[in-house]
Amino acid sequence: MNSNAQKIVVAGAVALAGLVAGKVLEKGWKAVTGHAAPVDFSDDQTTISEFVIYAAVSGALLALARAATQSQTQKMFAQVPKA
Repeated sequence: MNSNAQKIVVAGAVALAGLVAGKVLEKGWKAVTGHAAPVDFSDDQTTISEFVIYAAVSGALLALARAATQSQTQKMFAQVPKA
């Protein structure tokens, strides 16, 4: 597989991992707090601290998902025989 095709596959895998991580975070937030994830800053029932905590957890989870996905796809491509 050529370099451009690998980049496309990695980008797609990272995007998919990000979507999954986001959904997992939303479900986890709902399970822990009992209400929906704070996505609307104009919502009067959501505090600034909730936004900050959600943003920090979201950023960390997405960075972890991205790093893990890139690592695993690179390992996968390393095992593919060169044509």
